[in-house]
Amino acid sequence: LLCAGTKGKRFALPNSDIMIHQVSGGAQGAASDVERQVDYMFKLKKRLISIIAQHTGKSEEQVRLDSDRDYYMSAAEAKAYGLVDEVIKSRKEVKLLDGATPPPGDRSVAVAEAALPRKAGG
Repeated sequence: LLCAGTKGKRFALPNSDIMIHQVSGGAQGAASDVERQVDYMFKLKKRLISIIAQHTGKSEEQVRLDSDRDYYMSAAEAKAYGLVDEVIKSRKEVKLLDGATPPPGDRSVAVAEAALPRKAGG
């Protein structure tokens, strides 16, 4: 899950599409096997809703409603929802945010630093 990544390091590019949805799958076989598979899917659905709620700050009820059907978001909408922390302009920004040294004359550091959230009072 994208939202369960390290807080502050969950990125999306501007043209990303991000989707949440409920658990899906299929089951076949004996009725008792199908029943077990369906029970597992419902348990997994509850667990995933809880994880998304925990990492986005949304209520479990809101996540359940939003994920009942495929819910597509732009990168900016995913940031507002709490699934990602920053919308970055290029993958270079991620490398720089992780501490890589840019080549001489590369101004990507300034771009990457501008994308970082600012601490209050600092």
